[in-house]
Amino acid sequence: MSRILRFGLTLVVALAGLAHARVGYAQLLPGTPPALAAKLGHPVAPALMQQLERASVAGLRSTQRPAASYIKAIQGPNLGKPPVLLYIGADYCPYCAAQRWGLALTLLRFGQLSGVRYMLSSADDVFANTATFTFQFAHFNSPYLRFQAIETANREQQKLMPMTAQAAQVFKTFDVPPYVQFSYG
Repeated sequence: MSRILRFGLTLVVALAGLAHARVGYAQLLPGTPPALAAKLGHPVAPALMQQLERASVAGLRSTQRPAASYIKAIQGPNLGKPPVLLYIGADYCPYCAAQRWGLALTLLRFGQLSGVRYMLSSADDVFANTATFTFQFAHFNSPYLRFQAIETANREQQKLMPMTAQAAQVFKTFDVPPYVQFSYG
C-alpha cells in the first residue's frame, strides 16, 4: 500500500473518528461567533489545543468506517523524505473553515501542531462566520510528515500568502475533478 494511500486512509479515519467522538466545532470553541470576533488572529488557547489532541486520540479508537471515500491514490517517486501535505485555503472560505478541523485532528496524530490562530470565515458568504482557525502562522513538527499551509487570502478576501511555483502547479493539477468534486473555474 503506498504511503499516500495510507495517509489518505488515515485522514478518512480521522474524520470518522471526529464524527464518532461527537466532537463538533461548537463544542470546541466556547462562545458564539460575536464572542470569537474579539479573538480573531490571536493564538488558539492551550485548553482548546488539548481538546483537539484528545479528540484526535479518541478518533484512533473509532471502529466505524466511513460510508464512502473520495480519496484517490497519487503515484510519485519516493524521495526518501517524509511526504508533504500541502494545504491551500483562504480564511474567508467557509468550506476551508470546516475542513481545517478534521485536518488539524489528523495532523495531531502525526506530530505537534502549533501557531494556529482563531478565525471566522467571511461575514457575507454562505455559512457566514464559520468558526475555525487559520494556518497562516502554523508550525508542524513530525518525523512522518511535513505540512505546508498556504492561506491565500484573509476573511476580507485580501491577499495573504503567495503560492510558490511548485504549490501553484500542484494546485492547478489536482484542484479539478476527479480529485475534487467541484471546480472553481
